Amino acid sequence: MAGLQVVFDEYHFGKFVNGYITGEYFFDIHPPLGKLLLCLVAWLGGYDGSQSWDKIGVDIPPEVNLLALRGAPALQGALLVPLMFATARALGISTPGALLTACGVLLDGCFLVESRFVLTDATLLLCIVLQVWGCASAAKHPPLSAAWLRRTLVGGLGVAGALCTKWTGVSALAMAGGPGDGGPTLTLALTEPDLTRTPTPTPT
Repeated sequence: MAGLQVVFDEYHFGKFVNGYITGEYFFDIHPPLGKLLLCLVAWLGGYDGSQSWDKIGVDIPPEVNLLALRGAPALQGALLVPLMFATARALGISTPGALLTACGVLLDGCFLVESRFVLTDATLLLCIVLQVWGCASAAKHPPLSAAWLRRTLVGGLGVAGALCTKWTGVSALAMAGGPGDGGPTLTLALTEPDLTRTPTPTPT
């Protein structure tokens, strides 16, 4: 049964988890946050780093706590569904449209499978969507107000989390940063222009 075997890139990430738990040195090109979260949940679940991840298809014995190893990505994948709904609503999408957006994640077979294995993609996606929600929500409040600051902080945490999980998380920066009415703010880069603002004359 594939669920009781090393699958896909668990071949790599399982070794990273083992390395953190046992203290064995390893090199990885990506930042450590996602793998540290995997390691933390596995360690709390009693995993001791003894499982072999030498190749795809290696059997995982019943005594290994698979819930501890695969639980963190599964939880993050589940949280992405309501977060997608909230993000769609923050972007001004109607409730039926937001439900359709959330269902797109819920019924995505690729994501359902990917978020059930020892991988960091669910962490990366959750942080990126969290950043979009924070930016979109902050844009609805006056700059530097308490609500704006809270949502901007959440957006910043999303950017930081994405960058600290994989270098591909730098894409989160493409949706953040830009001048707002109150000075430099964390806001969506692709926002609808304010057509009511009087344009500044171009010097000749």
